[in-house]
Amino acid sequence: MVHIGCRHEHGDCGHGHGQSTKGILNEVEQAALMTPLWNDLRQTYENGKVVTLEVPLRVGGTPLKAWSPRKADGHAGSVDGSTVTMKLILQKNIETGNKRYFIATFIPDSSCYNKRKDMKTPYRFMRDRDYSGYVIISDVEGRYLASYLHRNGGRMEVGMRQRSTDENADTTDVIDRLYMSTPTLALVTRSSDSESDGNEGFGYCPFCNSISVWGVCPNGCGIEVTPSYCSVCGFLSERCVCCPICKHHPCTCFSQEGSIDVGYGGEFKCTNPGCLFQFCNGECEELDNIPTAGHSDPKPDQLTAAWNEVNLGIPWACSQMLRNLQAEGKLTIKFGRISKAGTTNVRYNTQTRQINGYVMTYDETLFGDASSLGKRMLVFHEVVHVILFDSLKWMNPNKSFKDYDNEHHEKMVKDQNINSWLKKLFPKFTEKEYEMLKYAGTEDSPVFKDELTQPQQGFYEKFLLDQGIIVNGKAK
Repeated sequence: MVHIGCRHEHGDCGHGHGQSTKGILNEVEQAALMTPLWNDLRQTYENGKVVTLEVPLRVGGTPLKAWSPRKADGHAGSVDGSTVTMKLILQKNIETGNKRYFIATFIPDSSCYNKRKDMKTPYRFMRDRDYSGYVIISDVEGRYLASYLHRNGGRMEVGMRQRSTDENADTTDVIDRLYMSTPTLALVTRSSDSESDGNEGFGYCPFCNSISVWGVCPNGCGIEVTPSYCSVCGFLSERCVCCPICKHHPCTCFSQEGSIDVGYGGEFKCTNPGCLFQFCNGECEELDNIPTAGHSDPKPDQLTAAWNEVNLGIPWACSQMLRNLQAEGKLTIKFGRISKAGTTNVRYNTQTRQINGYVMTYDETLFGDASSLGKRMLVFHEVVHVILFDSLKWMNPNKSFKDYDNEHHEKMVKDQNINSWLKKLFPKFTEKEYEMLKYAGTEDSPVFKDELTQPQQGFYEKFLLDQGIIVNGKAK
């Protein structure tokens, strides 16, 4: 259980925060294990509806450290451990006067930790664009509420569970593994000529109390980090379509089983209508930063929406690769007049054949004719082309673009990983329907023309057209 102590009246902090923040601090109960450093309280954000204050917490007892092991030069190793820190986040709805507060626990990665470890208050919950690592949200009683992974300027809601010891457990969704340790008080035996501190790298596992080395427990204790999916609607948490009030899908607010429970959401939701997070950190507008053609019609916004949804449905590493390509100016997304619904052109050095960029083009008319599902399918198809090209890094001079096209289309149909992405992005189809859906965009390749019978081809094309997916350059 987490307790907050040391009551503090607003006038004692020495900082003016405006009339809208009055009374928030009086909501916090007194206890003794964690001490809010009220003199370091800061207002960090206000969006016209909700004002946010952040207070560093001094935590009693032995500090907790975290490691996220990596491999270097083919050998098992680990990054430097980072110290876990915590803040009390207080928010007030300016219109209603209602307040909420919660604990944000920061587990920075080693790079972020080393850059900021000498700062008095190194991490901010709101609008800290350069923060890299995990933020875990809990209430002041210690109950877990949510967790987020920050990397390369992006933010993703994730789930955390104690590491599975079952060798047959499905770990395909595991993004990362965290190991925790508290510094050991015992002296570790070392040779007499060693110049290093014998305690370096050793600690106690907080799960089983065994001595751990660089945070890795000999009993395998640790935390697995996975993408977070809504248990009700089945979508990624960032794209949950459940009602934010009753938490049901479809909404039951006005039925007998309806349950109005605002809890930690409701009136504290971000004013940006496209915000995806229950605990917004003020950076949600960056979800809509992909380049578009700048037309006055709604198609650019629809392309942006489809792009964002596909990025949330593919693995985190692939999504971040696309973000990095965009940030480096190596990926352009645009509308144009083309013979297909969508196409990806590869930019590469004609001498070294090294790939140095991509141009993803969608036909303006056909994109507009596609259904919402069809638009997402178009984006997904071209995104997979980029992912597969980028895994090569260079173009084989003995292959034509048509050769690559055919190879990619065969992977889209037969690769189980890509098929699993498709199922997460479109969770409502049956297995037979997925069997047809995965052929979208492959109609001109051998995997469709040569490996399917004529009746199958006709049946599959009809299914895709009925879903609003462009087939052979035409809509239904």
